[in-house]
Amino acid sequence: MNGPVPVARQLAAAALPLELEALMPAPLLLPGESLEAYHLLQQAVFAD
Repeated sequence: MNGPVPVARQLAAAALPLELEALMPAPLLLPGESLEAYHLLQQAVFAD
């Protein structure tokens, strides 16, 4: 049950489908936040 997970599946989960990207509005960042940090956090959430 807790065996190894195929790497191809992990990489596929990290990339968002184009359909979802088109539906997401531009992020509203607070002063001092970077767009790069936002995208890294977003990838981590979708990969989980």
